[in-house]
Amino acid sequence: MTIGTRDILPEDLEAVREVLASTPAAVDASYECSARFGDSWLDEILADAPSPRVVKTLWKPEEQPDDINWNRVATRLGVHPGSFDSLRRGLRKLARREFVQSGGSQVGSVINEIVNMLQGGKSVVVQFGRFGNDLTSYMLVANMLSRRIWEKYQEAKEAARGDRAREPNRLVIVIEEAHKFVDRALAGQSIFGQIARELRKYNVTLLVIDQRPSQIDSEVLSQIGTRFCFQLDSDADVEALVGGVVGRAGLRQVIASLESRQQALVFGHALPMPVMVRPPDLPATRTPGASLRDRLRGAAPASEVSPSGLYG
Repeated sequence: MTIGTRDILPEDLEAVREVLASTPAAVDASYECSARFGDSWLDEILADAPSPRVVKTLWKPEEQPDDINWNRVATRLGVHPGSFDSLRRGLRKLARREFVQSGGSQVGSVINEIVNMLQGGKSVVVQFGRFGNDLTSYMLVANMLSRRIWEKYQEAKEAARGDRAREPNRLVIVIEEAHKFVDRALAGQSIFGQIARELRKYNVTLLVIDQRPSQIDSEVLSQIGTRFCFQLDSDADVEALVGGVVGRAGLRQVIASLESRQQALVFGHALPMPVMVRPPDLPATRTPGASLRDRLRGAAPASEVSPSGLYG
């Protein structure tokens, strides 16, 4: 999949502002550029010099100065030249990605295809291949896809007008390394922070996976009703998970006793009391596409599949 410069919106830049080393004022400037220059705003301000279209948009012919440069453009837009330079530097970092191309792209058709698959009851896994270790690419694409899927579900939910038969089916968005998207600095800008705050409002739920829950924004954590806790060795991480929960002293003791593999403590809204579980080993002969129920048949006796202990 390729991403066109016309598909990148100021909202997408908000999520990658930190990794692009752009200032908040630079992101604010992107909204002004988008409003003035339309869909091609990103290509326009990445040019070496202001184009005739930019000049015509900002100045009447009789008002045009003799020497028009980007500093003059920034001032005309009401943006500090330093913030405008910060915006252009950040955008150049994005434009250097080989999957980013000038103009439009496949994003719209890909989003429609993904939504159709989700509505058909299929799961969609987004893999980043060799870009998986590129934090900027990872966050940009994940936010772009999730934002647009969220908007499609929002439109479908509102169009149903309370008719449950017409509402979109329930969707769970799973994010690994969640602190990259909903840490204290990014939770306000990331679409995942918005989804967490409006959990289930548009039939969309967030499943957050992270080894360091203490780095996740506390407001986002407070919205997560059911939690699966594996072995943790950091007091800060344990406190982030159980802080404010009734009986948290007992929960800390249980978490400290968890084995390093295949044992988890589950607690929260979905359960009447905390439960310690041990997931079963799946058979090596499982076939791709088989349901979880089919995979569990014969994998282990029922007594081993059931929770191994209850804790009040």
